[in-house]
Amino acid sequence: MKAHFLVIAANVAALGASGLTKASDIIVPAGDAVPGLTAPGLNGAVYHDGLAQPLTGDPATELSALNVVIAAGPNSTFNALSLNFDANGTDLTPTNTFLGADSNGTAASDTTPLNTTIFDMTGVLSIPEAGTYTFTAQNSDDASYILIDGQTVVSVPGSHLALTDSGTATFAAPGNYPIEVLYANQDYKNSTGAASFQYASDFSAAGDPHMELGHVVPEPATIGLIALGSLGLVARRRRV
Repeated sequence: MKAHFLVIAANVAALGASGLTKASDIIVPAGDAVPGLTAPGLNGAVYHDGLAQPLTGDPATELSALNVVIAAGPNSTFNALSLNFDANGTDLTPTNTFLGADSNGTAASDTTPLNTTIFDMTGVLSIPEAGTYTFTAQNSDDASYILIDGQTVVSVPGSHLALTDSGTATFAAPGNYPIEVLYANQDYKNSTGAASFQYASDFSAAGDPHMELGHVVPEPATIGLIALGSLGLVARRRRV
């Protein structure tokens, strides 16, 4: 089970009921920065849920339902670089087509129709200097959430036509901070329902390569230790 996703359910419990829910602006302490080197793109995971109807419009309820699907493990994975998902998508659009420029990894061969599918993208947000920044979920059809440091910045719950919402985060210091972008399409009559989502921020517009987004990679020294450990394992196996 992914602990970071459980944080979402806890933080949205008081956000309200159906429709577009405006999240509160958040403050991110300097001490919450994540150390280490980063590589471009968020770690993306795809979870198919058939014709299920988990999007209720109440953030706490629907996130709890989505978490059950996520706990079972992803159907495919990808590196989320553009976060610009097909504005012309429908319930029957193949997953790899819907991902567009982000169709990579095992998701590149994922031809499962969207129907009800969850896209969970996690990593770090690189903040160049202290200050307040705006984050936006554009053309969100259906639900989407943007969380930074475990706090909800944008909340667009429920099954609906394309909606756009923004929120701000104030950072006390520069650094890399945890971010999670969650998008879910819910099946609507198995064909006619539309599907789309774009992420944007003060750093880049929707569809741009989002260089502010990345994921932590091992330090060179750690990589060396991993390699040495692997060699030792091979040597032990050879001596047996």
